[in-house]
Amino acid sequence: MFKSQFTFRKKNVKNIFIDNKVTIRKRLKWTNLYTAYQDLPSTYQAKGVVVEGYKYSIRPYVKLDSQPEKWVADTLEHLCSSDKKKKSFWVRNEPRMEYPVEVKPAPFYPDFLAFINGKWIVVDVKGKHLAEAKQIDDRKKALKLLEKEGGVQTFFLVDKVMEKRGFKAVEIASVDDFSGFDELRHEELGIEEFANGQKPTLFDKK
Repeated sequence: MFKSQFTFRKKNVKNIFIDNKVTIRKRLKWTNLYTAYQDLPSTYQAKGVVVEGYKYSIRPYVKLDSQPEKWVADTLEHLCSSDKKKKSFWVRNEPRMEYPVEVKPAPFYPDFLAFINGKWIVVDVKGKHLAEAKQIDDRKKALKLLEKEGGVQTFFLVDKVMEKRGFKAVEIASVDDFSGFDELRHEELGIEEFANGQKPTLFDKK
C-alpha cells in the first residue's frame, strides 16, 4: 500500500488485496460459518470462524478469530454504510497475503484496514496476554510511526479493555470514536528512538 516516503500507489488499491480461500468446517450439526448479523456464540473459543454477508468488505467471506474482532468488523461495516459517496470499504488483513507492516525481526499484519470517508485507518486487535508481551512493543511503535509519518489513523485495541469499556454497547459514529478504546493513546512509546535516522523509512529499528 505504501512505497518509500509513505506515498500511495496509483493503482486501484482494491486490486492490491488478494482473495483467499476459506475452509467451512462441518461436524455433525455444527459449522464455523456465521452470517454478519449474528453474534459469535458465547461458547466459541477456537479460531477461524468464517462470516458472510458483510456488504462493504471487499471479500464475501471474512475469517475472524475472536468476538472483539467481530465487534470491529461490525463497526467498520456500520461506518462504511454511512458514507454517502459509497466509496468506503474495509478488509480483514490476512497474514502472509496482503499488507505487512515491516518491523524487525519479522513483519506483522494488522487485523483490519479500512478506507472510510476518504481516509485510511489501520486497526489491530490483541488479547490482553499478547498485548503486554515485549515483542508487541515494536508493533505498537510501528503503528504510531505509520500514523505520524504516513497520515494514517491507527488503533491498537485490547480485548479485555474493549469489554470493560463497553465497546459493543457504544455507538461509534466516526473513526475518531475508536480513540476511546485505543491503548496507544495512553502510552509513551518512544517512537523517535524507534525510527532509524531523521527520515524514517518503513520502520527500521536500530
